[in-house]
Amino acid sequence: MKFVLNIAAAFMVSACLAEAPRDIEVIKAPAGMSEVEFAKATLNRLQTVSFASNREYCGYILRAPNGTLAATPASKCKVSSCRGTEAPEEYLVVASFHTHGAFEYDTPA
Repeated sequence: MKFVLNIAAAFMVSACLAEAPRDIEVIKAPAGMSEVEFAKATLNRLQTVSFASNREYCGYILRAPNGTLAATPASKCKVSSCRGTEAPEEYLVVASFHTHGAFEYDTPA
């Protein structure tokens, strides 16, 4: 089944382990929320502030050792690029996300 996010943000799926241990407070998904629902909620929460500040925000959707979903806090980055904070070592990175900081009519998509 294919899911299409109809919002101005990119969502790239990856399946890799985080590289460096960090003491990062993760954002836990509500119980029973699917990966897609959690990704949409995370991006929807960030998009308004991203447009207002004309900056990209990025981070990772994670799977905890017990199977629950979480996310890293979003990193505020540049106008057109973003590199998020590394995920805690004990979590599996299941997706990366980033917003688009602005919309310009004369910029090709």
